[in-house]
Amino acid sequence: MARTVPALTLDGLAAAPWALERAVLAELVKYAQSGEQPQAAARPPQAAANRGAIAVIPIRGVIEHRSSWLLDLFGGTSVEDIRGQLRQAVADPQFSAIVLDIDSPGGGVAGVTELAAEIRAARASKRIVAVANTTAASAAYWLASQAHQILVTPSGQVGSVGIYAVHFDASGAYAAQGVVPTIISAGERKADGNEFEPLSDEARTEMQARVDAFYVSFVNDVAKGRGVTAAKVRDDYGQGAVMLAPAALAAGLADGIGTLEQAYKLAAQPLPANARAEDGSPTPEEVDLPFRVQIEQAEGLIEFATVRKVIRERDGRRPFSEPIEASLRSIRDALSALIDPVADPTSATPEPAVPPAAAAPSTPASPAFPVRSEQERLEFWKRYAQ
Repeated sequence: MARTVPALTLDGLAAAPWALERAVLAELVKYAQSGEQPQAAARPPQAAANRGAIAVIPIRGVIEHRSSWLLDLFGGTSVEDIRGQLRQAVADPQFSAIVLDIDSPGGGVAGVTELAAEIRAARASKRIVAVANTTAASAAYWLASQAHQILVTPSGQVGSVGIYAVHFDASGAYAAQGVVPTIISAGERKADGNEFEPLSDEARTEMQARVDAFYVSFVNDVAKGRGVTAAKVRDDYGQGAVMLAPAALAAGLADGIGTLEQAYKLAAQPLPANARAEDGSPTPEEVDLPFRVQIEQAEGLIEFATVRKVIRERDGRRPFSEPIEASLRSIRDALSALIDPVADPTSATPEPAVPPAAAAPSTPASPAFPVRSEQERLEFWKRYAQ
């Protein structure tokens, strides 16, 4: 008997921001509509097959934050499982290197930017090599780009640097069947994006803002991992398309074309000399790395806060709710106390409603965030100032 999925689940499945190849999402939607399970579904997760001093972390199928019905049906890997294996490999002294053995079309965005930062930080202590064996697309490439090097198998493909969401307007279908849904909700925006009516301008703006915010995180993480500018990622990394091995190598998405065996050989090479002090103790840069990663992520938070501010002001609302303003001020005061211990945060003059995190777009970018130029920032913000 075919399994069916309620329409709300179908709408929620598509409307969520995805870093996933479109054809795979189409398969998910087809299943949600008909209950017909794809032939490749229900693949058991592949266990790690460590190779001597090299820890091998397999990333297979759809990527989701946690184990879910989606992974049960289609097979795949959760962010939590990858993180657990990564931390174990980093902490275990028997492993000198890590290979990310990837064959994935990508997946959801939840937890991916945090895992990407953790992989990037782990490069200070272990050599990390990612191999697209044979596909590392979208969220999978997001993770692969944080390794020291990326290999693509000769028949492989990488890329799909982009985010998207879909809204299903089923109002016409319901009307044709004589069904008239009545939405009862509390909260002006609570029913935004429902499938019983056409997408409103406000809901479309909200969905676009979420997609753009995750895209900014995706692009910036790839830029940090690959050591290039965000502009290069946006312009030269396929603009959302998947690239076959030769084209990916030429564009800079990968460092070589090779097999899993060649990835093992590459991973066996020692870390660069500056990764550790001569006595084996961590360098100051390595000690600071986790905190610097968090500072880098603040750029995405600032941009997302700016988008939210514009959207809320259009609706006649304050830029931030009172609890969020309070949290932002407490973070500001705590950091101010560390930077200037003499200052008393409690005696500070009350700030206006908009905290420093949502400063005007014309404010020059901090030197700590070299990825986006001022012109790039202005172009990003201009889309929401129409």
